[in-house]
Parts: sequence; structure tokens; C-alpha cells
Amino acid sequence: MPDTLLTARPALANAATGHFGLPGAGVTLTALPEDRLWQALARPGTDPAPLLAYGAGPCPLRSIGPGQWLIVGVGTGTLAEAQAALAPGFALSDQTHGRVRVSLSGPSAADLLAKGTAVNLALLPEGGAAQTLFGHLGITLARTGPEAFELAVLRGFALSLWDELILLGREYGIGARAA
Repeated sequence: MPDTLLTARPALANAATGHFGLPGAGVTLTALPEDRLWQALARPGTDPAPLLAYGAGPCPLRSIGPGQWLIVGVGTGTLAEAQAALAPGFALSDQTHGRVRVSLSGPSAADLLAKGTAVNLALLPEGGAAQTLFGHLGITLARTGPEAFELAVLRGFALSLWDELILLGREYGIGARAA
């Protein structure tokens, strides 16, 4: 049986980049580094304070449902170290290689997102997150600033989401950087 050589490459390595649509940049679409993305699940009745303290560091914490959070971004320490620090109240699962994160920002970012999701973005606070759909794709949507959002999608759907955002963003002028 022949050996199979697996080569790691970013999910958006072949994504379209450049400026699309109207002149100017009403929206900027950026591929985020494929770094830490851990899911934390709380045991019933667990006080979330230790997890909230852990998430106060360089890795933002996104609440995605009752007793469920995502820990995202660049950070120090391993999953095993974090699990040891948060046990027995929380179970952690590494989602890093299964999901891709993209950033959407600019004065028209919310208008673009409103075309594909039913989330009332005016009510989504900075730091807030929601599990939702964008069109037919399941995403985790987080507001990271007044005009900035982060979308996490299953790796196999990342390029479809990217292309859809560019298509829908043309009317605002969209700059896309896939790094």
C-alpha cells in the first residue's frame, strides 16, 4: 500500500483576493490565522468564573450557548494545560483544524451580514456571539468592535463563505485579503 503524504495548507489558500465592486472599501474581508479555537463545555451547575478568568487573557471567550464557549485567538499554553486548569468543571475540545475564522469590518459590514443572517446585529453587543446561519452555512458570528465581526465556519465551507461574502459585498466595495 503506498504511503500518503499529507500537506497542511490554509483552507483559504486559493481564495480570491483584491478589491471587488464599487470603488472604496465599505467592507474589508480578512482571513484570520488558523490558530487557537477551542470549545469549552461546562458541567451542569458549574460556576463559569474560572473560565471567564481564563478568557480574560489574550484569548477572547465567546459565549455560544448555555454552558458553551469558544476560546479563540493566539495564546500561550496547550489544550492539556488549559484542561488541567479548568477541570473538573469544564471539558475542552480542540476545534482549530475543523473551523476557519474570517474577519469582516468596515462601515457596511453589518449591512453585508444582514443580507445573509437573521441575527439582529443592532442588538449584538461587542464581545457577543451567536450560532446562526449565513445563507445555508452554519457559522459562529461574533461582534469584535463597533464595525467589526468575526465569523467561524466549518473548514470545508470556508471557501464558499468567502466567495459569498465577496459576491454580496460588491455593492459596498469589498477588499479581500486571504493572507
